[in-house]
Amino acid sequence: MTVIHSFRQKQREKEIKLERNLLRELSIEWLKKKTLECFIKGIDSSQYIPIYQLEECCQDVAVEAFLLGGRFGKFGYYGESVEEVKSRCQEEEKYLIDTLYHYIEIEGLFEKRPMIQDSLYLQCEQYVHAFWMEGFLKAVKRYKLKLKS
Repeated sequence: MTVIHSFRQKQREKEIKLERNLLRELSIEWLKKKTLECFIKGIDSSQYIPIYQLEECCQDVAVEAFLLGGRFGKFGYYGESVEEVKSRCQEEEKYLIDTLYHYIEIEGLFEKRPMIQDSLYLQCEQYVHAFWMEGFLKAVKRYKLKLKS
């Protein structure tokens, strides 16, 4: 007697396997370093701020952006440009950027001046893009090496 799997179940299993393999290639040191560079250095140390909360949120978003880029790496392997691939996942990427920005804004970690808020949003964009690009490039490399699963 054979076991019957639904298409969605099989697709989800394959996606989980890909994510696990991609996460093996994500360096924790690089993740911490990038978070420190982008956000932690910009905080005024005179006020008490639970930096570990900011760091944790940034790293959660970074991992999600990395996996998002990794999921779309197959399109890069098949010849699409980075801009075309980014347009495919524009909504998901914007959601990650907005999530990170609103979390930092709600926590009140930076001053609420318009100029600082604009630069904070750009920082969030660059941060998410850096991890998306890293995941994308790692996935393209995996496909080229025939390690796609």
